[in-house]
Amino acid sequence: MPENQFPPALTPAASVRVSFSDFAHFAAWVSSGEPKLVTAETRNRLQTPPSGGSYAGGMWMTEMPGIGGKAVCHCGHMGGLFVVFHANPKIASVAVFITADGGWEWVGDEISAAALKAAAWKK
Repeated sequence: MPENQFPPALTPAASVRVSFSDFAHFAAWVSSGEPKLVTAETRNRLQTPPSGGSYAGGMWMTEMPGIGGKAVCHCGHMGGLFVVFHANPKIASVAVFITADGGWEWVGDEISAAALKAAAWKK
């Protein structure tokens, strides 16, 4: 495993390594709260931005790309690998791609939109 590029204090927030499937399950849990792993109060505190803010617990509310409706979103990148998830209680999308530098966040939204449109069409 490559050496962590972040100081030890940031490792829990910036160096999570999971399978795509587990990451999608996490995204779905974030949006639905099921299964109940923490109290509703804790979950709400983690997802409620401070007064006047729009970012809470590493996530923000946005619109589900390609299909509309409310979604929880998080994105990040490290060493050229970029990941973004969008989720609501009914569907979640995880997009991962490689980029040389920042400024490509919109690509994750486009990948998610295409996947979500395909999933909605299939129903």
